[in-house]
Amino acid sequence: AKKAGCPDPATALACLREKPAKDILAAQAGYDWGPVVGGAFLPAQPKDAYENGGAARVPVLNGANSDEGTLFAFARFDGAGAPLTAEQYPGAVIDAYGPDLGGRVLTAYPLTDHASPTHAFGAATGDRMFACTALRLNAALAHRGPVYAYEFADRTSPPFASLRELDTDFDFGATHVNEVQYLFKHFGLDSPLDREQRALARQMVRYWGSFIRTGVPRADGGPAAPDQRTRPGQLLSLRTASEGGTGISDTVHDAHRCGLWDAVPAG
Repeated sequence: AKKAGCPDPATALACLREKPAKDILAAQAGYDWGPVVGGAFLPAQPKDAYENGGAARVPVLNGANSDEGTLFAFARFDGAGAPLTAEQYPGAVIDAYGPDLGGRVLTAYPLTDHASPTHAFGAATGDRMFACTALRLNAALAHRGPVYAYEFADRTSPPFASLRELDTDFDFGATHVNEVQYLFKHFGLDSPLDREQRALARQMVRYWGSFIRTGVPRADGGPAAPDQRTRPGQLLSLRTASEGGTGISDTVHDAHRCGLWDAVPAG
């Protein structure tokens, strides 16, 4: 509010409402956004509510994408005109995670395992922020009701429209937001899905639709989504036919180095 020219708490709300949108957007640049715990809307940390029984006991469908972090790594490096180099990679990791954890990250994510230093950095980002977090959340939720787990793993999925407009050949894989166009018409925009991807999209819609109607995700011709109460750590891996088709995976924890990230204190 102060940055937008509304420093008085007593009048800040009315003042901000009078500001043009461009002034609000300019003022919020540089600030990380996140939900604030406290009050009626979000009275407790979701993780605490799940673990202590304070959350609603309803079926949950939860998952992540296999390459969540490539989008964020691209934005930080290649998209900003400064692709991460092999020489810069160790320093970038240490800067992000500190010397102790950073050293372990460098061991777990060697450049030889990835297409580029940016992809290696993105793999670590996605595993910590999304993949392993989703698995831990599944375990916490399974104590209070059905939890069905999935991973969107179509690594040939087209990036969303704003990235396609950049005309970049960067390989995003199954990155953050890419699954949306398979389920929700990509915010009303066209998506260049090929025949196999359209078939996967139809299958995903059936899984999601079944979950909405019945509380259990099912799709004709596809495997049943594993319930984490009885099959912990197993999940529905959503892939095109050329990638082996949708199936059950029990390797996601190891593939995303969750042994490393589960040992890192939250925060």
